[in-house]
Amino acid sequence: MNPRRSNSSLPKPGRSAYGVASAAVLVLIPVVVLVGGSQFREFLNFGAGVLSLVSLSCSVIWGLVAQDRIFLNTRQRIVGQAVHRTTAVASIAFLLLHITTKIALDHTQLIAAVVPFSLGVTGSAGLIGLGSVAGLLMIFVGVTGALRSNFATP
Repeated sequence: MNPRRSNSSLPKPGRSAYGVASAAVLVLIPVVVLVGGSQFREFLNFGAGVLSLVSLSCSVIWGLVAQDRIFLNTRQRIVGQAVHRTTAVASIAFLLLHITTKIALDHTQLIAAVVPFSLGVTGSAGLIGLGSVAGLLMIFVGVTGALRSNFATP
């Protein structure tokens, strides 16, 4: 008997199964926000944005660390890149949680998250506009980072 063989005869889920699960979670977030208690809503209202910012900062730091070729060996750089990718994905996940929480709690409108400064440029509408610009840039950087291997030439 080969010890490397899996005993499970069940097929492993593919990327589409993970995509469907992710979409289901994103759809359920507003329901959880509305059904959950006030403390949970307040945590998501404030915490998701903070966690997104902290994860993005960690992603940038680990991306810089992972590029070091003087002090780190190959294995350490690969670990650094893995941490960089994980924190980048976490930052985008927390960003989406932050956006859906703000929309579910009626702190802003969907159009404000998609079109920057659609509510105006002064007061809280201007701050929401700056946030939507930052969020769209984050998503753009995440998508281009995920597609980076497609841009490279052999």
